[in-house]
Amino acid sequence: MTIAFMLLAGATLLVVLKRVRAIRSHYRCLAMEDMKAYKLGHLSHDDRRQVTMHLGICEKCQQAMIDLDPDKVEG
Repeated sequence: MTIAFMLLAGATLLVVLKRVRAIRSHYRCLAMEDMKAYKLGHLSHDDRRQVTMHLGICEKCQQAMIDLDPDKVEG
């Protein structure tokens, strides 16, 4: 019984840590390379979703995305 409880507690902890890591990633500002890849459509579905979610809450990255010169995106 104790082993089953420890296994359940360990699995729960792993799930919680994964969720916390995902939430924290939404608050980390985007790298310029990620912004360029987003504009060019070179991100995976999951990465694109992460960038979109971050842009929804970060005014600094929203402005950086607006200011990103379309002629220099591929450069």
